[in-house]
Amino acid sequence: MWLVKDPRSAVLVDDWIEVLNSLNIDTRLLIVHRDPWSNIRSFSSKGQVPELWAEALWQRTYFNALQAAKKQTSEKVVTTSFEDLLSQPIQEVQRLCKMLDWQLDSESLKKIEARINYNLTTESNQQLDTAIKNESQRLLHPSTTALQTQLNTEYREVRLQLLADELERTTTSHEQGLQLNEIRLQEQSLLPKVKVTIVTSELQGWGRSGGIGSAYRELASALATSGHCIRVVLVQSGPIKGEKIGANIEVSHLDSSGESRLSLVRKIARSLKQQRTDVVHLHDWLGFASGLKEALGPEGPQLIVGIHGPSAWARSANNWPLGSDGGLLATEAQLFDEGIVQALELDGIKQADWLISPSISLKSWVNKNILTTDQETSILVNRNCPLPQRLKQDENTLTDKNTGAKCVYFGRLEKRKGLILFIDAILKMAVPPYKLIFIGSDSVVGLKADGTPEWGTEFVKRKLVNTGIQIEFEVNLSRDLALEKLIAIKPIVVIPSLIENSPCVVDELLDSGIKMVVTNVGGTAELIRKEDRCWLTSPNPEELARHLDLAIESEIKDPKAYQLRPAIETWKIQLSWQAFHERLPRAKINETERSQGTDETSQQTKDPWPLWRRAIRKTNVLAKQATQNLIKTVHHLSKQ
Repeated sequence: MWLVKDPRSAVLVDDWIEVLNSLNIDTRLLIVHRDPWSNIRSFSSKGQVPELWAEALWQRTYFNALQAAKKQTSEKVVTTSFEDLLSQPIQEVQRLCKMLDWQLDSESLKKIEARINYNLTTESNQQLDTAIKNESQRLLHPSTTALQTQLNTEYREVRLQLLADELERTTTSHEQGLQLNEIRLQEQSLLPKVKVTIVTSELQGWGRSGGIGSAYRELASALATSGHCIRVVLVQSGPIKGEKIGANIEVSHLDSSGESRLSLVRKIARSLKQQRTDVVHLHDWLGFASGLKEALGPEGPQLIVGIHGPSAWARSANNWPLGSDGGLLATEAQLFDEGIVQALELDGIKQADWLISPSISLKSWVNKNILTTDQETSILVNRNCPLPQRLKQDENTLTDKNTGAKCVYFGRLEKRKGLILFIDAILKMAVPPYKLIFIGSDSVVGLKADGTPEWGTEFVKRKLVNTGIQIEFEVNLSRDLALEKLIAIKPIVVIPSLIENSPCVVDELLDSGIKMVVTNVGGTAELIRKEDRCWLTSPNPEELARHLDLAIESEIKDPKAYQLRPAIETWKIQLSWQAFHERLPRAKINETERSQGTDETSQQTKDPWPLWRRAIRKTNVLAKQATQNLIKTVHHLSKQ
């Protein structure tokens, strides 16, 4: 008899049955299982791996167990669950004893019942919040659900497409947008975990934040679920506070108040030298990586610079305002400061061990406008980590029944994000929406007649003053609250950017059920599956107005129109980043420094295999050792 709980034991079952059969021992197989979600969370926590990897291990465990069961006659195999053992122990004991041909008399049953402590929790899975559990079940891989069904029935069919095999294929695939899958493929090492430092000027949930803040928050979360220790160094001026963003993630503030561009770069380098780390992530913007390679030394951490949008790229769509004489309305100090920043950004890009752009579009722009010819091939393209769970529109949400429809402009109120383009398009529409909601921070978009700055909110009010369109501004919403509002009100969301890298605002709404009218610029199309790219619009007022009219009309005629879906599944993008960090070299850090900031103080020996291979490899070794020991024991007994 063999009880399957530890994932390694399932690999041993076949070998043990073979040994027992060779000794003419009548073998019975008992498989004890638990609801998958509880097991997956347990595997994830103990193994310091993402839940997706833990689910792959759960599948492999019970797949192996059922493979062994398939080779036995039905009367020699029985399954039971933790839930049944705890909730109805007497009935389960009787059923299992029957399988073993053991007859329990009434006295034995009384003794068993006397030992049961009914004060213990009997159905722990019911303590989970019902909504959370239902959601987790919906997200389980199809083979997990199929295996669970087989464990609860007498059906022993085990021909399944396992998640472990899918993960293995994905981590080595040459899919566009996942180039990290091609790097250091022979260097897999789950342990020790790397210590990662993210240096950023923005972090979602901590003050004002844009796409950089969203990208780095989701990267931190994805790596933390793999068991890595994450420290985020938030470089902003003045006091700042924010929300806790997850276990294994520490946020520290580096005050930039009063620092020049050059002194700030040196301050960042000193901070990184004081707290040793294996990997440092920095964005190209503001040139935080400038001079770091020399400052941290040859045995320092791996430097990963993300191409999110250098200053020269942003300036190409937010031109300096011009005076009546055609001259630049910028002070010498402003021009000098931007020149310094661009020089620091270029140097920071050249410092990188790994230079990563989330889009082919921005890679091409940087190669053409910043790097020299011999550096063009050094940029990898890998999509930013998206939200771990795609937003979903409630199907019961009612569409607004007012005449026309309501549209939401989603993004910063500035020229580069398409505010002026959007207003021009609204004025050209055949049937304008009855209401416009603007969600995004306010910015200067130009100059008034008197030469003073004109803000985005002022520009909108001036242009729409006599149109009869209702206007609402939400300029201080956090990302999460903004997304919640969009899901609740079910508008047509408009993202009319003039230039884009790989826009998080678009990515966060993919597959949500919300209609989106988005300009086809930069790397936007790379986010969206090919079948849905027909809904993208050119960045000109006439074409944008036409798409807005069509989107409003489609509310009734074609509910699925303008609902954009992602080109790459979320879990594949997360996996590419997680697996890449498992393959990066570790810096020379002592164990105290490495474990600092995490709940896990002990580190295990390096093992160069991914989890779904590691369990099988180790258990095969254990199986051989156990078999040899058993043969020695039998041989010894035969001599007595």
